[in-house]
Amino acid sequence: MSSHETLHARLLTGLMLALLLGAVQSPTASRSATSDGPWWQAAMPDEGESTSRWSASPFSMGSDLKGELDPPVPSCPGLPPVLAASLHPVRAIVILTQQADLRAAKQIMDPEERRAWVRARLRATADATQPKIRAALQPRGTLVRSFHVLNALVVEAPSELLCALDARPDVARIVDQAPFPIATGAVTKDLDQSTQASRRTHARAPGATDRPSSTDASDVAGVVGATDRPSLTGASDDSPASLASPASLAAPASAAAPDAPSAPAAIADGVEAIGAPDAWALGQHGRGVVVAITDSGVAGDHPALESAWRGAEGAEYAGAAYNWLDAVDGKAAPYDDHGHGTHIAGSVVGEDSARSKQIGVAPEAEWIACRLGDGRSLDPQGLLVCLEWVLAPTDGDGGEPRPELAPDIVVASWSADSPQSCTSAWFQGAVESVVAAGSLFVASAGNNGDACETVCVPGGFAASWTIANLDPRTGRIHRTSSRGPFDEVDKPDVAAPGVNIESSEPRGRYGRRTGTSMAVPHAAGAAALVLGARLDLRGRPEAVRRLLEDAAEPITADRCGPRGSVARTYNAGRGALRAGVAVEAALAAAPTPTPTATWTPQATASPTATETPPSTATAEPVRRFVPRALRGAP
Repeated sequence: MSSHETLHARLLTGLMLALLLGAVQSPTASRSATSDGPWWQAAMPDEGESTSRWSASPFSMGSDLKGELDPPVPSCPGLPPVLAASLHPVRAIVILTQQADLRAAKQIMDPEERRAWVRARLRATADATQPKIRAALQPRGTLVRSFHVLNALVVEAPSELLCALDARPDVARIVDQAPFPIATGAVTKDLDQSTQASRRTHARAPGATDRPSSTDASDVAGVVGATDRPSLTGASDDSPASLASPASLAAPASAAAPDAPSAPAAIADGVEAIGAPDAWALGQHGRGVVVAITDSGVAGDHPALESAWRGAEGAEYAGAAYNWLDAVDGKAAPYDDHGHGTHIAGSVVGEDSARSKQIGVAPEAEWIACRLGDGRSLDPQGLLVCLEWVLAPTDGDGGEPRPELAPDIVVASWSADSPQSCTSAWFQGAVESVVAAGSLFVASAGNNGDACETVCVPGGFAASWTIANLDPRTGRIHRTSSRGPFDEVDKPDVAAPGVNIESSEPRGRYGRRTGTSMAVPHAAGAAALVLGARLDLRGRPEAVRRLLEDAAEPITADRCGPRGSVARTYNAGRGALRAGVAVEAALAAAPTPTPTATWTPQATASPTATETPPSTATAEPVRRFVPRALRGAP
């Protein structure tokens, strides 16, 4: 063989070897090239080259052929990767850029007029802006549902269409529809009937607290009552100063009203710790107040809860219509297959018919509920359904919305529980709409402490009233309670008992749980007591928050410290709730002026010129609602 033929053979052999090596190149081998992101991103060529995904077959024969077999992945930097990479139509939430301007709502003093105006304004904004997005969906996309509590649409579309929508100036962002994990309280004990029968009775003076035989230093993050004002330097978790007596946790006992009912046989520790018996002694039990539980559902047949449901038999609005909605599975009657929501409801309103078991702060308040998740994860679409429902509850078929039946207080005893969802504020506008309409939105700070800046959404939203977890045994913020701030927002706002809290569980049982989820219903119950004392404050959540925060007992700062005023810290906000003190202040305050019959937005607070506000005359007619507990009352 000549030298020329030998060289030619060697070149041919080398070419065949190179082709063979390229043919057996697998996606797995490409993954080692980078650790930033999924393997298919690591295998993407440089900008300007083919953008096809690697084939799953180990016998792929080159980029040109792969480009013909696999569809390209669109380049959408603003689109979540799970949406951009999908080869099939996916469900997503499209949030529009233009949102309703609701700032003028605070000027409306009448609560039902305020709710009707806010809802009409939200609907007008959605009606003016959503048709263009609906048209852009054709012919390859599908509209699943539209919302107005947040100007958004749930759509089902291929990734290329979602990419095109994401590039539009009237689209703010597109969110993945997949459920995300949430943090809830941990079950610490399930009480059987014998344990329930032997539980502590209400034999101590109001304001007394249980002192632990020993203190777990890891739970210490500040002390109630150690100083008249929070420490400027803060107390470390193991400093002797942080072990001061928590005797001032509860408010001093008030003189009982002449017609005050007899005390129940037993009171849950958390209920007593916030001074709820002092509010009861003033004749205030939350009568006339409606509280919405947005959670895993509520076991409506529990003996401590069944009579407090607004849909209870014999009520004017008996049944599930306007009082219950399952936004996840569509079941027609209140239930809870997890237990979290039932436990929450019990701490707000729970009381059995014999008054032998007082687990709720406001036993004469009424509850309604919307199920938005299974207790472990939250469905984004279900979240929007529930927040829109609390604006104006609907009948059993989802029709005939009635804003006058909206709750006074909305309980959100959950928080996002992943690095991505914890900082995602995509539903902030929906929470702001609920508050603008006049409902107090009570949210958990989260269970990611005790590091600083660990507060999660929705507790991080300025519109939320955010609650930290106080250990009533020690008067200290629990080590797991998330600390602030949240993206420059001073959080939390106050602290309430959330450690080893006894409350209702499904199937008529009782149990103990720990977490900020358990602190939230104590705060919601305290708000119900304040509102029950001052029904003229209905629809004014700002005023209710102010009364409760001004009455709180300061707690010394931990290492996260205060910012600005020393009256607020990043572990406990304004301090420990004192329901009795807040109710006493509410009763002593001057009554709110009677609102005028008509209302017109002031020029300084009117919406932008591009969006005409609906007048109150064209809004849905206001139907006066008298709570069940007040019908027939003098």
